[in-house]
Amino acid sequence: MPAMHRMSDHLQSQGSKPDSDARKAHTLVMNAIDARTRGVRLHKDIKDFLLNYWSRLLLKIYKRDGAHGPAWDNALQVVEDMAKYLSVPRAPGKREKMEKICRNLEQRFRNGVRVIAVPESAKENFFFRLAAHYEGFTRSSSQPVGMGGKAAPFGNELLVDNQFDKG
Repeated sequence: MPAMHRMSDHLQSQGSKPDSDARKAHTLVMNAIDARTRGVRLHKDIKDFLLNYWSRLLLKIYKRDGAHGPAWDNALQVVEDMAKYLSVPRAPGKREKMEKICRNLEQRFRNGVRVIAVPESAKENFFFRLAAHYEGFTRSSSQPVGMGGKAAPFGNELLVDNQFDKG
């Protein structure tokens, strides 16, 4: 099913009418993701995850805070950082740095998906593809290293109403 239909189904399941406000929100979210991934070759699992699940996080933030503020900015910064990570050509000298970035991205995405319902298989396919960008990356459970000194976003600020997001 195309991402647009899934998002419309999600809007209806949230009690929203598929009216002009819902279409506006959907368009805004999809355009925001597209703007940050344009020109980047994305594996199908990564693209599906962004369009079908990460978009729900953005929609939830948009409904709560609008398209401005730290939660919105953090959710899109994760997508932008991922696009930069996937755009870097493989090079032996960059392996250690890129591995740290990969672990950081994984942690930031995991924090985001705590806020929305995502099937375990979709999460694992996404995280596998993210880590597989650089062959031989280890999947460490150690604390992620920040990118540019930034802490991983999405602590608990959006978890308050998570019990209502079952879609």
